[in-house]
Amino acid sequence: MSDINTDDIISENDILKAEAEQRVPGLYALLLVGLFLSALPFPDIQGIAFIFITILLIAGYVFKKRYKDIPLAYAHTRHYVKLIWLMTGISAVALAIWAILFNAFGDQTAVNQIFELTNDGQQISMSTLRSLEAQYKADNAKIILILNASIFMPLILGFMALTLQGYMRFKKMELPKKAKAV
Repeated sequence: MSDINTDDIISENDILKAEAEQRVPGLYALLLVGLFLSALPFPDIQGIAFIFITILLIAGYVFKKRYKDIPLAYAHTRHYVKLIWLMTGISAVALAIWAILFNAFGDQTAVNQIFELTNDGQQISMSTLRSLEAQYKADNAKIILILNASIFMPLILGFMALTLQGYMRFKKMELPKKAKAV
């Protein structure tokens, strides 16, 4: 007779379910971190946030494939990937609108000075370039703040709300909104 109790055997699917219960909320939480970083008014940090969210998108695809036999985890990783693509598309449109408005209302004097100097064949020293950059930032600080506050901040807050909603639904073992059971 065998001493193995079949009740003690854990299936691979059970292991994947337990893993998904940890990793899917982690994906949502990391996306919230990425969105928070993208909201900070520092271009370097925003660049890091972009790379971070791109890595999270890849992770979403990997986990979507991994959890294809676990309906709740699959539905959430699928929703997660769609959410990132939705954010990317809407952000691209918002960036285009931002650029059009900035070009229309921003002060381009410093940029024009740089083009005039280079078109005349003059070399620009680093101190001149830094001075023009400081002038450009000072001249445009108000319009940049207004555009960021009116275009990007509402988007980021909305994306954070959608991400948090997905996280809460997973924790309650509910499918994402508009998701169908697989």
